Amino acid sequence: MLYEMLAGKTPFSGPNPFALMNDRLVNDPPALRKSDPGISAELEEIVYRALERDPAARYANAREFASARTPERPRHPRFAASVATYALMLVLPVLILTLLLLFARFK
Repeated sequence: MLYEMLAGKTPFSGPNPFALMNDRLVNDPPALRKSDPGISAELEEIVYRALERDPAARYANAREFASARTPERPRHPRFAASVATYALMLVLPVLILTLLLLFARFK
């Protein structure tokens, strides 16, 4: 289904169910990136692994399939930047107030 969503067509075809099964058993699916060059090589590999003929070569379950791409990218890439911004907003007024008090004391 993912292949069809990305390519806009099914990976295997045939005029009847038997020809379709034969196409699945004999041929590999057409390259996804030929239908859409914007598809990354990594995503193409994930789809091809899901379409493997050998069950041992496919993803073991839906959780493994869903997490196939997630370890390489953080869930919230801007989270660290947000924390740093808020920390700076908190520290900056305290620093300014401290400097003002020090300068007022020396006058």
